Amino acid sequence: MFDIDRIAKLAALNIEPDERAALEHDMAEIVAMVGGLPECDGSLLYGNGGITELRDDCAENSGCTHEELMANAPETVGGCFGVPKTVEC
Repeated sequence: MFDIDRIAKLAALNIEPDERAALEHDMAEIVAMVGGLPECDGSLLYGNGGITELRDDCAENSGCTHEELMANAPETVGGCFGVPKTVEC
């Protein structure tokens, strides 16, 4: 039903041979559960009377100066927060 070896390769998982049957069973249960979820066209989420209202996307002044905000940065680069590189190109 599922190509466990391909899934393991794509997910960079090391799956032992004795774990494959249990994993295939678990995946079948997950697919069955997802297949049983009701369809949702999004009308409940957005639009008239929706249960989720989106807020306006607007900037608000926190009252802090740039210098105060940058004082908490472990590293700054060109006046901005410096973050470690996580993906090598």
